[in-house]
Amino acid sequence: MRPEWQLKGIKKWLIDLNMTQDQIAKAAGVSRPLVSLTISGRRKNKQVIDFLLSKGCPRNLLD
Repeated sequence: MRPEWQLKGIKKWLIDLNMTQDQIAKAAGVSRPLVSLTISGRRKNKQVIDFLLSKGCPRNLLD
């Protein structure tokens, strides 16, 4: 699991971009639950992480 500060940072970043987990899942070609697991840090899915980074998510929030 990610530390709370990383989770809050990712959620704030998603809100600022008006981006949903469903949108990420469709764009990355994965399921919405996998996006959720990746954001929470319980999984490390390359497609989701690469998509988030390509949209400008700060790398330190995903490490």
